[in-house]
Amino acid sequence: MYTFIINPVSCSGRGKKYWQLLEQYLKEKNIDYCYYLSDHPGHVTEIVREITSSLKDEAEDVHLVVLGGDGTVNEAIAGICNFKKTKLSYIPTGSSNDLARDMSIDSAPLGALKHILREHHEYAMDIGKLTYTSEDGTDRERRFCVSSGIGFDAAVCKEALSSPLKRFLNRLHLGKLTYLGIGIHQLIASHFCTGELFIDGMRVMPFQRMFFTAVMSHRYEGGGFGFCPSAVHDDGLLDICVADDIPKWKIPVVLLSALAAKHNRFSGIYLYRGKEITIRVSTPLTVHTDGEIPCQASEIHIECLPGILRFVY
Repeated sequence: MYTFIINPVSCSGRGKKYWQLLEQYLKEKNIDYCYYLSDHPGHVTEIVREITSSLKDEAEDVHLVVLGGDGTVNEAIAGICNFKKTKLSYIPTGSSNDLARDMSIDSAPLGALKHILREHHEYAMDIGKLTYTSEDGTDRERRFCVSSGIGFDAAVCKEALSSPLKRFLNRLHLGKLTYLGIGIHQLIASHFCTGELFIDGMRVMPFQRMFFTAVMSHRYEGGGFGFCPSAVHDDGLLDICVADDIPKWKIPVVLLSALAAKHNRFSGIYLYRGKEITIRVSTPLTVHTDGEIPCQASEIHIECLPGILRFVY
């Protein structure tokens, strides 16, 4: 049986309409399914936690099919309590859909559903785990599927979560332009900072004027920016892109080149790979996981959880 988890407000409210189309197809084909509709931020995590918390080794695997954006997938993996018994599929109905872009998932929801039902393949997919210290002094964790970042890219994600521009562009089916438009605004508002980067316990570089650092398990974030063009979802490593000591006037050119994964030809762009990453900065900056904002922090630790997610497409 397939368990569908739907974010009805994804893509400016079209998520519910997409689900109605898919449900009609499921009924026509006599597919055994159940479904849940999320109704508030964090609800997907609560639903998945309830479904997977009681799974035993002798129980049948549960197959979750998430309908939403990258942020909905982020909530889903945050709720998985038993990764061995849980399979996850994804039908993209978000704005950026970077997971779908990297995994070549059909952008048409019905096409993606048909592929899952007929020709699916199971991948042992890596995910990342972010650890940070909250305002009350306790250490907290946040999983991510596509990427995590600190600085400019996270600030763009934060603004996009409540942006009227995002809703307007989604209605015009131009959601991928959201992050470019907001990026221009954040380019003006954002500041550089000093700091340092550690990979697998070794200090690999100081930050002179760090603009952002992206840590990625997939190649794209922010609606198609290929910041880590060599990222592979099942190699047990995370890829890192650092933008440091780049004049602000040059940054728009660098960002536009990242849409074609050509940004690494510019000085100030540094690409690394590793299993564990620590980032320290001189002032607290916004942090994101798959476009969701868990905190502002001056130090974060990120590690790869290799092959833990049973991703089916």
